[in-house]
Amino acid sequence: MEKENLKSKLIDLFYKSFETMSYKTSLEALNNYSKVDKLPDEIIDFVFGAFIEPNLKEIKNNIYKNSLLIDIPIDMENITYYILPTEENNTYFILDKKYKKIIKINSEIDVIGNSLQKFSDYSVIIEKDIDILNPFFLANDLKSINRNLYVIINREIEAFLQIKEYDKGELNNIKIFKNVLEFEEYFIESEDYFPRNTVKYDNNPINRLEEIRERIHVYRINKKCTKRPLLSIGIPSSERGTFALSNIIHTLNTQFDYEIEVILSDNASTTLPQYYNIIKNIQDSRLVYNRNDINLGYHGNVRKLIELGRAKYMLFNCDTDVLLLDMLDEILAIIRDMKVEYSQIITDSNNICSSENNYLESPYYAIRDLSLNSNYLFNNIFNLDLIKKTKFIEYLDVNAEHSEFILNYYHMAIDLFLETFGKIYVFNDPVIRQYDGETAYLAGKKFVYLKIDEFEDFEDFTYKYNSEFRIDDRDDRILANGYVIGNKIVNNIPRVYSIAGRTAQHISCAKLLKDILYDKNLISEFILAYLRLYIKTLFLIGLNAGYNYKKTDLKNKEIMDKIEKSMNYINKENEKFYQLLQDYEKKSGISLELEEIKNDIKDEYEKFIKNINLTFLNE
Repeated sequence: MEKENLKSKLIDLFYKSFETMSYKTSLEALNNYSKVDKLPDEIIDFVFGAFIEPNLKEIKNNIYKNSLLIDIPIDMENITYYILPTEENNTYFILDKKYKKIIKINSEIDVIGNSLQKFSDYSVIIEKDIDILNPFFLANDLKSINRNLYVIINREIEAFLQIKEYDKGELNNIKIFKNVLEFEEYFIESEDYFPRNTVKYDNNPINRLEEIRERIHVYRINKKCTKRPLLSIGIPSSERGTFALSNIIHTLNTQFDYEIEVILSDNASTTLPQYYNIIKNIQDSRLVYNRNDINLGYHGNVRKLIELGRAKYMLFNCDTDVLLLDMLDEILAIIRDMKVEYSQIITDSNNICSSENNYLESPYYAIRDLSLNSNYLFNNIFNLDLIKKTKFIEYLDVNAEHSEFILNYYHMAIDLFLETFGKIYVFNDPVIRQYDGETAYLAGKKFVYLKIDEFEDFEDFTYKYNSEFRIDDRDDRILANGYVIGNKIVNNIPRVYSIAGRTAQHISCAKLLKDILYDKNLISEFILAYLRLYIKTLFLIGLNAGYNYKKTDLKNKEIMDKIEKSMNYINKENEKFYQLLQDYEKKSGISLELEEIKNDIKDEYEKFIKNINLTFLNE
């Protein structure tokens, strides 16, 4: 009796709402009725006559043209599902004429906001369910974030094809499948990214998509992809095969397949070569193994990775560090959904970006917030296309032999260059977990012990010597560069820095700034970058003096003399800097307030000397 009363009330509500043109309410009533029982024939006929017959010609025309577009043939003579619009925009119901029910279309899912998977495409499976999604509206929403939609659906699809006549552009990110088997066969044959985001699933307790995903993944890591990956993960390695093997095994555990490639470049290692041989023989289509015939140095090995990278973007990872696999979703989403072409993606930024939306549009803001901010390579994702097509690598090759900065901070040279384009996305979270036991790269293999003053023929210093030395099996204090100095021990290997080396790096970086900023007429950026370089150089010289020389046999005056000699060379660079600005003022007629810039440099130097004196006050 209660059931009959409910049905009667719902029919009354339908008619009354229809008379007042509240079509959504009227069809909601029939949708609720359908959950209880089949609709009476007279109601079906009424709905058909009121909503469908006036538009039947247009409906059939739309179905015919749309079914050709999506390659799903529809028998127009046996249509049983019809779309029912209401007075509200984008609000629809479906009339199932065969089973005599009204199906409500679910339009309340916030696909973009509620997605747990940040990167992936989306799939919709609709089988034997009352409320269904409108895949065409869904596909249009997903297009705004550069995603595709794969729909496994039964014959209700014919109703959606009646709404309007689509064009190819509207449907170019949607693919329809008749069943799950057809869906799986498609991903075996194609190189589309597998859609791990399931928006709507049927009532089957076994998630068949997960099973399919596992099978597809196993298949794909054994089949080389011709499609360009979205991200290359570059791992330079030297003499650390054990670390490198662990790193590769860990990185390849990610469930991404055609989206990424992982490149390891072995820099002619001779220590425990069997571990590199294991890496070389790993059967995974995403892995690219390269071995250099000779040790190319740090800069050469990074260059090799850039050459090998097929993706537009490369994320660098040290062989001793760990890639946080769950962050790949985030990074791939940034790359895939970008509205502009980023020159870099900076990660682990510790909120240094002053922009509210984590996007630095102009080179000035990029230089201001990011330049010379870190010595560490493995928080940068570089735009390889920009590096390659501008031939910046060739510039580095020409200048590397005479540049301490390029030799030791190759990645920072690229970083500075890319900042001149602006368009940098700043991502605050870490993507790499650094291994505390070692620095990213221990110093190179040149062993240099000068028997003369380290500033002799200083302008040509960078041609002759590296500034960092790896020293094995030595006492805690050794003779290097003509002085008994202290050292920093990293993983039981002493690592020595010289003030001369820091000064040489300043000189060669100043030249780099001129070449990539001043010569591009980025004058404001050039001034800003040079001031940041000057401040950083003072900091590093002070750090080296305080750490390396404080507990040595050198007297305070000797240390201050070394610093003073260093500053003589840096002041020569300052004079070159001032001259460039004067030349620009004459050429352009624009005042750069040069005296104010000089005063800023003078103030920084006075603060530096004050701190140095405090450091050695008690010695």
